[in-house]
Amino acid sequence: MTSCSPRAVLDSLMRMHQRSARTLPAIRIACLAIISTLLSGCSSQPEEIALFDCKILIDGMPAPDVRVLLTAKAGQQDSCELVGVTDHLGVAGMKLSPGSAPPRGTEMVLRASLESLGDWGIREPWSSPEKSPLDVTWRGDGSPLEISLPRKAVYQL
Repeated sequence: MTSCSPRAVLDSLMRMHQRSARTLPAIRIACLAIISTLLSGCSSQPEEIALFDCKILIDGMPAPDVRVLLTAKAGQQDSCELVGVTDHLGVAGMKLSPGSAPPRGTEMVLRASLESLGDWGIREPWSSPEKSPLDVTWRGDGSPLEISLPRKAVYQL
């Protein structure tokens, strides 16, 4: 059984080089190709870090499996959009949407809209990004937000 570790590959290439000086340019190219592939192709994208946590409560109870969308209110920073999904404790780590600009300033009013990913639904206007009455103030200091919904906001599917 042969090993595919970078060291084993390089050792094998060096043995080939010692056998034949004519293959030196090919070995150099192969070594560079292998090393560049190992350094770039095997790396993964760094995981995004949540800017802050957002806790969702329905009638005072944690709401799991809720997709939270926070958008800047009109007239502030229209391109800022944060998303997260709540865990079993009703807490979502809020991250920037792809292509969204990071929040500016120390305080920003955000509109929250919610979507259930579980076996229950969220009624309008709480589920609508345009009509949601859920405005929250983000202070920019990393402190968590808490959003409470009344029981009438949800229904069984």
